[in-house]
Amino acid sequence: MDGFLSARGVAYRRFDEGGRVIFDITEGVALPAELGQARRFATGDARNLKDAEALNLLHPLVQAAITDARGASLAGSIRLQLPPTASAGVAALAGKKGLLCVVLVDYAGFEPVQSLVAAAVVAGTPIDPSLAAEILRLTATKGPAFESAADVLSLDDAVDEAVFVDQRRIEEREHQHFEQAIGQLERYVEDKILVCRRERASILEKLLSARARRDEVVGATGDLALVGIPPPAPSATPVEEIPQIPAVAHRARLERIVGVPGR
Repeated sequence: MDGFLSARGVAYRRFDEGGRVIFDITEGVALPAELGQARRFATGDARNLKDAEALNLLHPLVQAAITDARGASLAGSIRLQLPPTASAGVAALAGKKGLLCVVLVDYAGFEPVQSLVAAAVVAGTPIDPSLAAEILRLTATKGPAFESAADVLSLDDAVDEAVFVDQRRIEEREHQHFEQAIGQLERYVEDKILVCRRERASILEKLLSARARRDEVVGATGDLALVGIPPPAPSATPVEEIPQIPAVAHRARLERIVGVPGR
């Protein structure tokens, strides 16, 4: 992105903020019409991003930079222009030759991330990945060819080191996101526990109230039974017992009434 804006002569300010790279473009600069009035853009994590547009592979500004890079005729050797604001580490490499490589790394972690990693070998020695990333943002012009076959093997080691450093950076960010998600989950569980305790207290209060009403109803029924009409007292006169008629006499009497023949 730096190279694209610098090659276009776009005045901008680049700085890091909250793990993101922010590009503030000066007002009045001609940009692709699809961008509208946007003048602040940010790379990295797009969550909680409020005052800038998130840059990704589908963003019009990134698409314009990719198209411009593909159309550039700088195959082969290039010459990098050292700006006055270059760091001491990059300034110490002035006048030296080497190889520069850029790789795209995919991380399928807590949140899928794609990262562009720069690696470089200067004067036969791999340099720090942070210096390679700074070199990658320098303005480039076509330069004379030179022999660099001896640096190819060292470039593989430089790429491995750069990917390892970038992986550590991504893991630290992933750990922060994981801790944040765990914190949110713990707060959610604590809120649910509080709600359940309140509901249980409300249910217990209703249960105690229902039991009290039940006890009041049962007590009133007992009082009515105590003041009710007493049962009649047993009679002093003995009840005359009904004589028991034998079953045979009952049968004979029945046969006489019905008129059973042969009897």
